[in-house]
Amino acid sequence: DYFKFVEFDEEVDLASVRTIEKEFEVLNHAYFDGKPFKEVTLRFRKLGKHRASGLYYPTLHTLCVDIRCPSSFIHEYFHMIDDQLGDLSLEVAFNQITALYREEFLRQMEQLDDTVKNTLNGKSKYNIQYFFRRAEIFARCGEIYFTRILKVESSLIAPDLAYAYPKSEELDHEIKNYYEALLNKRLPNYGLKEAV
Repeated sequence: DYFKFVEFDEEVDLASVRTIEKEFEVLNHAYFDGKPFKEVTLRFRKLGKHRASGLYYPTLHTLCVDIRCPSSFIHEYFHMIDDQLGDLSLEVAFNQITALYREEFLRQMEQLDDTVKNTLNGKSKYNIQYFFRRAEIFARCGEIYFTRILKVESSLIAPDLAYAYPKSEELDHEIKNYYEALLNKRLPNYGLKEAV
């Protein structure tokens, strides 16, 4: 009902899929206007070699979730929304959140232990440049909106790296305003033809 098609790895436990399906339907209708994305493929598979529990491929319009760890689903779903609605993270309207996120991230980075700082300042995939990509900020701020502002509890959302979700009243205020407008105004109108 919500995607072009859904693929399951042959090792996926179908009972787990049904649980996730029910949870997604509740979240989709409560927060995403019940909106389908018929250009997007959803794949449930083991993602061990990617060292990630979820991935979104914009060029393939494919959202992948490791069924063993579905907590990345909403993060990847926000990547999908960003892509499907026209690279929202690159719009001027997202500039303030991007600037505040980076500022707070750097400020709070000073309090992290040296091992984490070295990783962030290093050359690994998960260095500071990764966290500062606008698409990544968009997805993480979507998670902040759900968990910190709306207080949503779900197995489909569980931020795992605390330092990647900087806390600031000003940032939270901007996130609340932006994502409220996105989910209550822009998303419901996605896919509708404007009257001529």
